[in-house]
Amino acid sequence: MLFIHQGSPRSGRRFFNRFWPEARAVSDKTADLYSEFGLVRGGTKEMFGLPVWKHALRAIRKGAFVGKPTHDPWLMPGAFIVEGGVVVWEHDYDNIGDHPDLPSLTNFVTA
Repeated sequence: MLFIHQGSPRSGRRFFNRFWPEARAVSDKTADLYSEFGLVRGGTKEMFGLPVWKHALRAIRKGAFVGKPTHDPWLMPGAFIVEGGVVVWEHDYDNIGDHPDLPSLTNFVTA
């Protein structure tokens, strides 16, 4: 699994060392890879719609808070499984707080 983020390499290391030290991540400050995967900027609904507040409460209960953005906070995230240069699975985010079921994603990757 490889994470691609818009922060600096240093901010990425700080983040992943705190939350998932074994993770592999690369910086894409220009968001070129985001564009290659067809990721776009969200609108008001994707950023502030009612489901986002539900996800925000879930995050707060887990101890997560919104920090200072180090990138374009309007750019929607993406999750993809790529095999042999072909996207074989992707999670289409409904809003900024949405996320795939990571345990099942890990099972898919290791299967």
